[in-house]
Amino acid sequence: MTNKRIISLIIIIASLIIVFSVTIYNNKKVEIKSTNSYNQPLISAEQEDNALASLNKDFTLKKDFSSHLPIVIIDTKGIEPPINTKFNPKTLLFEPIKGIEAYVNGTIQVIDNGKRNHLTDKASVGSKIKIKRRGNTSMQYAKPQYLVKLITETGQDNELPLLGMGEDNEWIINGTMTDKSMMRNYLSYRIASQFMPYTQDSKYCEVVTKEKGTYTYQGVYLLEESVKQGPDRVNISKYKPTEHYNSYMVRRDRYDEESIMLNTYATEKKLSKGYLGLRYPSKHSVTPEMIDYIEKDISKIERILYSNSFSEFSTYPKYINVDSFIDYFLVNEFFGNYDAGNNSTYMYKELGGKLCIGPVWDYDGAVDNYTEQPMHIEVMAFQTSPWFDRLITDKAFVLKLEKRYSELRRKYLSEENIMSTIEQIQAYIGPAKEREWFRWNDIRKKQNSYELKSYVDADNDVIYRKTSNYDQEIYKLKTILRKHGNVILERLEILEGSTIWETNWSSRKNVMLLLVIALFCVPIIYVSRS
Repeated sequence: MTNKRIISLIIIIASLIIVFSVTIYNNKKVEIKSTNSYNQPLISAEQEDNALASLNKDFTLKKDFSSHLPIVIIDTKGIEPPINTKFNPKTLLFEPIKGIEAYVNGTIQVIDNGKRNHLTDKASVGSKIKIKRRGNTSMQYAKPQYLVKLITETGQDNELPLLGMGEDNEWIINGTMTDKSMMRNYLSYRIASQFMPYTQDSKYCEVVTKEKGTYTYQGVYLLEESVKQGPDRVNISKYKPTEHYNSYMVRRDRYDEESIMLNTYATEKKLSKGYLGLRYPSKHSVTPEMIDYIEKDISKIERILYSNSFSEFSTYPKYINVDSFIDYFLVNEFFGNYDAGNNSTYMYKELGGKLCIGPVWDYDGAVDNYTEQPMHIEVMAFQTSPWFDRLITDKAFVLKLEKRYSELRRKYLSEENIMSTIEQIQAYIGPAKEREWFRWNDIRKKQNSYELKSYVDADNDVIYRKTSNYDQEIYKLKTILRKHGNVILERLEILEGSTIWETNWSSRKNVMLLLVIALFCVPIIYVSRS
């Protein structure tokens, strides 16, 4: 074989390698493993002749109380964790109440035998705790929600795997009064976990408080993992104070005096709502240099997103994980969770990687459950959220939304999957829903602040949003998700028509492929002539 033919063969092989590499790169998906219990089947609860038989009229429990759900017993010696924040109408912020110590000491016991649990059973897990009320608007609700920190006898962090979830010392006990279905959070998390990494685990339980041997029923709750860095949470690299560059996690939310609030470009220029607060590294270990690095890193992304220069704006895929932003948009839009994007919005960055958005969090107000404002199921609204209001100006981003939604709608967000999951959760909660409604429904009726406000629609008809029983609430849930799910693709197509940029990377890929083909064909022609 002549030298010319050898050279030509080398060029052909190199060209094929380039074509193959480009194809692999363009189709590459980053797979991140995430473990949780959502892939386990939900077993329907056994029927009970009288679900309220062990409850007294004052909500105290008889000794024979039992449940198919785990029982969580909290004992704070009769000291209620106090309301520790209040809304300031001047600043429009929830601010700490001065002089109030948020945490109280106590103990927690978790009874989970893998079968029917009785109040008198031995606890499978127990620990000393520090516990406080949590939430913003929900801080004022009669049914409290809690943040629990497990501690040892000497006050150190006590990391335990509650209800089989990943071990940690910090846990959320969540159960909002306004969600009569008791499943908005769990349903959203269970669905999101099927295609989004690091979705926090959660399990149903019934919570009981103990005081001097008397047990009082508090209702159905979710025991949840908190969103934080860790091997069983958001598994990004551990912070090393001696290193200038590290992984990090931030959260967009209301201003928090007790957290490190970041001064980034979009906040400074008032281009986006809410505030970015540092979640990891913690304020107790982070260095000023690390804070400066994070602020500059995020500011660089914000300058690109809010740039009026096409050449600058079109570089955003180099710095953010676009796929994570696509999925985050779609799951929140699907469930009508319009508080996300502005509040309770987490983002994280692995060292050497791109900025990702997620995991999802806080769906109390989803599926038309905001007390003051209705969800208009015929429209789409998540595109108004910070950063997303700029991303949707790019036709390439909107086309990805359309393509991805079509994929999700055939599987994870399909009507079949959503309706089936709702029915499974409903059957799993079982008789516990009667106890929850017995405990809190009269208070809901008496205090109008828990009821959803009616509104007048485009046809001047009054739309009543209040439901009077559990079956009505589930029907409402199904109806809204069915109808809203059907209009999203149509709305995305309309959104496509309002884009102003087109950073379509496929056109650049096509140019590259044409060049490769040219390189591939030239030596063939040369060899054939030889």
